[in-house]
Amino acid sequence: MAVLALSVILGFSVFASDDTHHGEEGDHGPKWKLVKAQKPAKSSELPSELIEEIKESFHGKHLEKKFISLEMYFFDKHHAIDPPIKIVTPVGGGSLGLEGLLPSGRAKFYYRIVLMDEHSEPLVPDKVYFVPRISLKEDGKEKNCGKYFDITRYYKEKISSEEGAESYVSEGLYSTLLLGSFVFVKVVESKVYLGNLNLSDTRFLNQRCPKEELKE
Repeated sequence: MAVLALSVILGFSVFASDDTHHGEEGDHGPKWKLVKAQKPAKSSELPSELIEEIKESFHGKHLEKKFISLEMYFFDKHHAIDPPIKIVTPVGGGSLGLEGLLPSGRAKFYYRIVLMDEHSEPLVPDKVYFVPRISLKEDGKEKNCGKYFDITRYYKEKISSEEGAESYVSEGLYSTLLLGSFVFVKVVESKVYLGNLNLSDTRFLNQRCPKEELKE
């Protein structure tokens, strides 16, 4: 399966720092560990089949390309993630390693992703895709590598909600849900908004999809 970078195919280039500092969310909200995602790297390459599906969704339309900024939150109810984490990306999205951010142990946590347009206004995507980077086998058959999934409904019902989507650090259960590339598409009148968020974790290197699948 050939893979192509979203930034190359759809023509954007972003630059961002990867520094981390603490911040606060509002005057009376929780204190957050504010993390700036790095700019997209080779590991944010996407299947060519997905690129074609995205392009086909606005085929024949003359749309101005715009790029989404993303915020991702990690939090829980028992202070396993303390302080809670807020990740911000440059315009278009970014990539980030979760090692050092998510703890080991058996804690349950929640994650949330919200999107914003060029005016920092909230944006609800038309389509959300997930390209997993961690192998998942059932009855000896590979379920993840070389595939992508339309998770639009789950994103709208869970991931983007105030409560967030639920996951666990126990035995790395979050790895097959979060480690990979999230891709967002939104058409608004004469504009198409695009963005991706690529998450990795060096604690799961031995479970990554084979390099021939990723074409790195």
